[in-house]
Amino acid sequence: MPPKRSIIPATSPPTRSSDVDSDSTLIVQPQKKRGKRDFELSDVISKFAFLEITVKKMRCTIEELQLLVETQQCEMDAHKGLSK
Repeated sequence: MPPKRSIIPATSPPTRSSDVDSDSTLIVQPQKKRGKRDFELSDVISKFAFLEITVKKMRCTIEELQLLVETQQCEMDAHKGLSK
C-alpha cells in the first residue's frame, strides 16, 4: 500500500508569485515511483549507446594513464641510472 500524502489545503489560489505565502499553497510530499517504467525501445537503445561510448572513453583514459605512468617510470629509471 503506497504511503499517504500530506496535503495542506489552499485557502485561495494565488494570482501572482508575490501573493504566495506558506499558508496559501498546497504542499504535497514527493513520492518515489516504483515498478515498471514505460520506456520506448529507441530510448533504451540511445541510453545503451551512450553508456557504450562512455565505457570506451573510460578505457581510453585508463590506457592513456597507464602509458603516462610507464613513461614516467622509465624516465625515473633512466635518471637513477645516470646518477649512479
